Amino acid sequence: MVLRVLFFYGMMMKKILFPLLSCFVLLCGCSENPAREGKYLSEYDSSDLVITKAENGYQADMGIFRLTTFDAMKGELSGENLILISDSDDDAKVTFLAEKQENGKYTVKVIDSQWKLLENGTVFEFTKQEE
Repeated sequence: MVLRVLFFYGMMMKKILFPLLSCFVLLCGCSENPAREGKYLSEYDSSDLVITKAENGYQADMGIFRLTTFDAMKGELSGENLILISDSDDDAKVTFLAEKQENGKYTVKVIDSQWKLLENGTVFEFTKQEE
């Protein structure tokens, strides 16, 4: 009798409880991907990075101290990183690679720049602002 109860309990856990827990985790947004949204500030100057969830991925606004502001950049996931593409039709189109570090910081690197004032390989660091 005890074996039947244990067997039934084990089957119930396997067929009912585990799938329900999996659905709960997915619906709560508790996934392996860390939250990316938020406001990030430079430790060195007043540069900032704001990442928000968009309908098709992410959107980012980035202000670079005494240089320019990139508004409504399209953000696409590439593994654990974000590829940020400036929305510019002229010769100033810039593509960034935003790498999220374990310490909550973002390292943003210029990977393709058509703009002479912002060279490929330029790196910016941002720390998440506490809410």
